[in-house]
Amino acid sequence: MKVNLAFCLVCCIVLTGCTKQEGNSEMTVKYRAPRMYCTKISYYSNETPEIHKYCTLQPEGALLTLEDELSDEVGTHTVNYTVSDGEYNNFTVGTLSYEVLKYIPACPTNATYNENNERCECNDGYVSIHGACELKVTCDSGYKYNQSTNTCEIQPIINPGGSQPGGSNNHGSEYFMFTSGYDIDTAYQACVIRGKQFNSYSCVPLKNDEGLYIGYRLDY
Repeated sequence: MKVNLAFCLVCCIVLTGCTKQEGNSEMTVKYRAPRMYCTKISYYSNETPEIHKYCTLQPEGALLTLEDELSDEVGTHTVNYTVSDGEYNNFTVGTLSYEVLKYIPACPTNATYNENNERCECNDGYVSIHGACELKVTCDSGYKYNQSTNTCEIQPIINPGGSQPGGSNNHGSEYFMFTSGYDIDTAYQACVIRGKQFNSYSCVPLKNDEGLYIGYRLDY
């Protein structure tokens, strides 16, 4: 029976390898099934997994096929795969194990991620202003704290009533303006001193159209 040598050589290559004798030399041809080598596969749930970052295929030009899409649910999963070399249509099958990690966003400075609320929250003593955590200011007497801006604002002084020595039952308003030589402190002090001459009074801070303080108005 005659055997086609070329056909035999191809069969050997496709299977496990063969040895061909040529004169005094020997030529060995071996076939290696395609393989995939992977490091630990783990990625965050908000990421798009890219297998090539973790796995290397051999030989060059080998093709990877996954039976299912990789999950984005937190936990450990498996997926079956096939690696083929393309040239002789040989392939290797296997199972990949991978882990999906819970995504935790990077929090701004002075903030900590709250897993229960799934959000970043400012640490104690800090307040959130336009996405940043600023140190909460402390206001002096006569000022009130505005949490939305993390600033101190002048608080109106109101005397709810009660007899004052030399008091009067007159009603009206007086002004203590910076343009008259007062500053923020002396205008307030002058307003209080003057207001004590009446049964009840209030010192109201005044602002211009630009939001700048310009003095106090005494209402009595």
